[in-house]
Amino acid sequence: MKRTNPIIGQGINVNDPARGGKLVPRANLPTSGAFSNAQQMLAYAVFTKGKGIDSDSPIFTHYFLEDHRDKVKKVMLKLMGNPAGMEDVKNEGADELGQITFQGVDTPNNGDDAGCDKPGTRMYTEYYDTEGPVVVVCEDAWVFPDRDDQECEELGDTLTDDFAILGHLVLHEYTHWDWFLKDITGGEIVDEHGDDKASGYGLDNAYHDLDKKYAVLNADS
Repeated sequence: MKRTNPIIGQGINVNDPARGGKLVPRANLPTSGAFSNAQQMLAYAVFTKGKGIDSDSPIFTHYFLEDHRDKVKKVMLKLMGNPAGMEDVKNEGADELGQITFQGVDTPNNGDDAGCDKPGTRMYTEYYDTEGPVVVVCEDAWVFPDRDDQECEELGDTLTDDFAILGHLVLHEYTHWDWFLKDITGGEIVDEHGDDKASGYGLDNAYHDLDKKYAVLNADS
């Protein structure tokens, strides 16, 4: 089956193993690379026996309100292309993801005023309300590892930002694509919430601090 991963745009060289090469599969490793890793995380969250979204595991309700379970599941399934089960999961996910362009050229004036200069920014999405969004990959994103390069024994037992991989950043940006997901979410998926601008950005904030009422519209949840 031909892969339909996002478009690789200006400023990203997939032949550079330390940067653009991290997005796509390595030779003889068809499930490596951040695009595939993002789909594997979705599949794990939905279909893993005893831990998936339909199980009795407490994982879901640590992050979300119970009333949001169906909506969160629909978002995950749509990003995967609505597979019936684990055996139907495609490495490339939904066909529509092939409409997204990932580029390495910072264009802050197109939407995000600070662009990659905004502290903590690794990627950001422009034209998210159109059928052809653009994800800008900042230089700080390339320090995040491929899943296969992450050493689990070094991470410990408490969820922190140290668990993040490049595929997590890719998945985060997918959820910002309002044109594709707003029919399910009913609102814009963002990183800050409420009048006090409560941050849900990063695994630390999403797991430990964010009020559950905001989680259904929080990209990192």
